[in-house]
Amino acid sequence: MDKHFEILASLGQRKKFKKDNILFFQGEKAKNILILLNGKVRLYRVNSKGIELTLHILTPVSFIAEMPVFEGINYPANAICEEDCEICVIDFEYFKKLCVE
Repeated sequence: MDKHFEILASLGQRKKFKKDNILFFQGEKAKNILILLNGKVRLYRVNSKGIELTLHILTPVSFIAEMPVFEGINYPANAICEEDCEICVIDFEYFKKLCVE
């Protein structure tokens, strides 16, 4: 893991998620920085006919939908674990506080 990700991961809590766990839904407020440490996550939308459209498959080590968190907007898509995952969850308000200090 890159040293920058290691530093960030030390600020959060490592959580395990099972395959098919939903991480967030489209329209939900983005409050946490998520870093995929192990596993695969799929970002997708559901069209008007109920068909899932895959936007991206994420593999370790990578951020998961970080821009909505930094921009203070809602998630533009859904995220699901495609296999068992380990994800570092960092509260964004805590992160901002550390940056200011």
